[in-house]
Amino acid sequence: MNKNKNIYLISCDDVKAVSQINYNVDDTIVSSAIRSSQDIYLREIIGDNLLESIQEKVADGSIDSDENAAYLTLLDDYIFNFLAYKANVEICVPISFKIRNIGISQDFDANIQAAQLRNIAEVADYYETQSDDKQNRMIDFLIENRAAFPELDIQCSCGKQSPCLKKTANTQLYLGI
Repeated sequence: MNKNKNIYLISCDDVKAVSQINYNVDDTIVSSAIRSSQDIYLREIIGDNLLESIQEKVADGSIDSDENAAYLTLLDDYIFNFLAYKANVEICVPISFKIRNIGISQDFDANIQAAQLRNIAEVADYYETQSDDKQNRMIDFLIENRAAFPELDIQCSCGKQSPCLKKTANTQLYLGI
């Protein structure tokens, strides 16, 4: 079990700084988006072992040591950007809609018009495209520097080879009739 599972690799303020998320948005909502982005999407890319190793190095402060320079570069230059944009994707629908006793609702204010679902999807798609770019850059870095990350060669708990170093693309192309 990962004893560092509560270590966030990016802060709520970091996410807000690279996006259009207003600084008055509750950090609990942003933290939830960060947690999903880190535990689901980042874990899938870099694998359980590398994620846990980075969390451990952050927790004990050794991430800044010379011997962990590759890990710090991965964190600062690649993971940071990926998580910032992926958290924006994860926050779009939960911030716009709430589940209540009466079902799913959308809040309205007299001075602000709420976006329609298609507009929310467009915003999420924009951030998804950005996060895909950051993911692809991270994958390139990991492949080029594979020797610096011995955790990449270890099987993950799901039984698949870790990590999932597949590039992604989010496009507006329509390939149907």
